[in-house]
Amino acid sequence: MTINEFDDLIEKVVKGMRKYFILIFTFLISSYCYSSIITIEVSMPIHPISAEFIVKSIERAEMENADLLLIKLDTPGGLETSMREIIKKIISSKVPIAIWVYPQGARAASAGFFITISADIAIMTPGTSIGAAHPVAIPIGGEKPDKTMEEKA
Repeated sequence: MTINEFDDLIEKVVKGMRKYFILIFTFLISSYCYSSIITIEVSMPIHPISAEFIVKSIERAEMENADLLLIKLDTPGGLETSMREIIKKIISSKVPIAIWVYPQGARAASAGFFITISADIAIMTPGTSIGAAHPVAIPIGGEKPDKTMEEKA
């Protein structure tokens, strides 16, 4: 084998290795960049059914080792007990949670406000609103509504 033939052989091997290197590098980068985001939409008042849906979605995200749970939220608010259940689950979640007040014209009022600020990330679409932050507690038996709710009545 001459030196020129040897150089040609080395060049072919290097070109072949380069192709495999590019293939392996592309695979590794795509695996690294791949992320698992679970998205749910909550367009309803906060009550036991919506609380159960959100809690089970958080549990699913944890079981699947998701990188993020994105909750698209549009709510007029709701019950304090359901709000607290959701907030406790968000705060204790192993998966980061983002709450996106969406779509344009949506709101995260009352209990929705507290849920939004309990998340790791809070996002608002332009033209959405957040606030009127007084969760509703339903009086039981002879209890009277609190002062804020009496003023609103």
